[in-house]
Amino acid sequence: MSFSIRIRIAAKIDIAKAEDWYEERVPGLGLKFRAAAYEAIARIGSDPFIYPELLWGNRRLVMHRFPYNIWFRVSGPDVLIVAVIHGKRGARVLRSKLKGT
Repeated sequence: MSFSIRIRIAAKIDIAKAEDWYEERVPGLGLKFRAAAYEAIARIGSDPFIYPELLWGNRRLVMHRFPYNIWFRVSGPDVLIVAVIHGKRGARVLRSKLKGT
């Protein structure tokens, strides 16, 4: 079963900011980050339940090449991508993005 994926505007902004950050440091790396993020999101859509439910009903995929986590929720046949957050970000940032989503 394939799930329908929706991406919150805030998560799209997270991806765009990270892409810009990588692109400023190494030309072309930002595009690789974006591609890796959307490939990871596609993997989530194929089987979201293999990723652990950790906080407030949100699940997490840890990206491999980049130190980012993709946080999402499953509701019936839908997956909502809530945030794309650097793995070293503090608990306050994580809480503000995930709580009440």
